[in-house]
Amino acid sequence: MDLADRYDELRRAFDRGDDARAGALFHEIVGLVPRGREEPPLPAGPPPARTALLRHDQPRAIDLRALRAGARDIAKFEDLGLDAALKLERRLRAEGFSVVRSAPYARRFDVSLTVGGAPTRFDVVASRGDLAERFVEAERDRSYAGTRRAGELLGYPACCIEHFIALERSAAAEHEGVNEVVLRAFADSSDEIGAGGAGTIPWELNSLSQHAPVGFAACGARCTAALAFARRLLGVLPAEELALVRRVLSRPLLVMRLPLFWALDGAAHVEPPGGASAGTSHAVRYDVVAVHDHGSHPALQAWGARTVGVALARGSDVRLDERSLTISGEAGTFRWALATPRVPRLLCFS
Repeated sequence: MDLADRYDELRRAFDRGDDARAGALFHEIVGLVPRGREEPPLPAGPPPARTALLRHDQPRAIDLRALRAGARDIAKFEDLGLDAALKLERRLRAEGFSVVRSAPYARRFDVSLTVGGAPTRFDVVASRGDLAERFVEAERDRSYAGTRRAGELLGYPACCIEHFIALERSAAAEHEGVNEVVLRAFADSSDEIGAGGAGTIPWELNSLSQHAPVGFAACGARCTAALAFARRLLGVLPAEELALVRRVLSRPLLVMRLPLFWALDGAAHVEPPGGASAGTSHAVRYDVVAVHDHGSHPALQAWGARTVGVALARGSDVRLDERSLTISGEAGTFRWALATPRVPRLLCFS
């Protein structure tokens, strides 16, 4: 069963109040083995606060700033509602940019796919000169050559474009969506860096934020070309704003799926393989936690809140290795074994 189908079945089970089926589907989707009855019960209390860490209804501010400052010659603003798209188009045309607005399309945000349904979303592409028109022409070519030309016109590094094309062709992308596969490949690349940097990702390459300067699939956690792209865009920000953006992008993230992840305010550390750990172990000691919730999947959010969420809300330490997710704090220690292949990732930035 593909991920989109599992999401749909989870929705149906949740809507009809079938907790047994919904719980089983949730654990399958996020790759956790359900906790046994002999294990301590999860703590009572409210789950973490909710916030939209990624917004699908607003143009990314840093792309607008970079376009106006000349750090980008072209930018694509995706998945906008009609009012937001028209407003942005008028504003950018008035500023002298060439602008192309796409035909309407329907979007599933839980798996980031263009699908059938009511077409309510638009892309707006703005550029200096004729880059916007050339980009739209390349995007109409639904081949890998078209994807390559579109990426090149947006100024993305060649290594990252080829990496994305390779992942897009994979069987995993066919079943889970390319964005899920891209995220896990990127996260796992941080464990291959070597002494002094293993397990951490440069904060500039954190893509799971409305403030992220990188809106493409970086081919690895130390891709120098992707870092140069990100730093060029970040360079348009004044020092005070840059410090705030750095703080936001440096927060560790516990990611189950793209519609379900938690941001942690705290200190992260990474332990290499060895001892009791299975593979590289990522851990965070945190003070504050918030869950990303853009409203794209209420059933997934509800089950995330009543399982991992309540443990995080009452905890202070989270650890993830190849075998288990463990959350501990004053309310106790709560552990989930991981299914194979591993789904959760704990992203640590530096």
